[in-house]
Amino acid sequence: DRAGRITEMNPAARHLFGVADGRLTVAAISDLLFWRKTGEQIEIGPDLFAKHSFEALAERRDGSRFPADISLGHEDTRGVSVVVFFVRDVTARLTGEQDLRLSRDEALAGQRAKSHFMAVMSHEMRTPLNGLIAATELMQSSTDLDQRQSWLSEIVLSCGWAALDQVNNVLELTR
Repeated sequence: DRAGRITEMNPAARHLFGVADGRLTVAAISDLLFWRKTGEQIEIGPDLFAKHSFEALAERRDGSRFPADISLGHEDTRGVSVVVFFVRDVTARLTGEQDLRLSRDEALAGQRAKSHFMAVMSHEMRTPLNGLIAATELMQSSTDLDQRQSWLSEIVLSCGWAALDQVNNVLELTR
């Protein structure tokens, strides 16, 4: 009723609140509902009736609490005021959402670790390749090489540039 006294519970509500035997240990809906963020008992009154739905913690007969989405409707007919609370246990949904958040966070952490690894590897691989290329070019320009030495230094230079190009391509793909 408008005072928040529980006058009737359907079988699903009895099961949800753990009163399958039909005997309530509380008389008011406010004894069963608590604000999810603060844990404070929900006061029944005009402010609450102005809402069409809200989130709360609902308390079972055994004292355990579960997250719930509450929808309510009220009507005055033939001088009788009736308020209907629809209570839905959302534990599974919230657990699923939390699992998704954890999976996303783990994936992001893996992505950050991969990015860090690739940044370190790019430095560790580019530095010696650049040194190899620079030393070979310096040797070619400052030393009289015979035909075989010149041919071998071109192979070293060509392989160095090819390896550096591959490293750059891999890094670009991972970016």
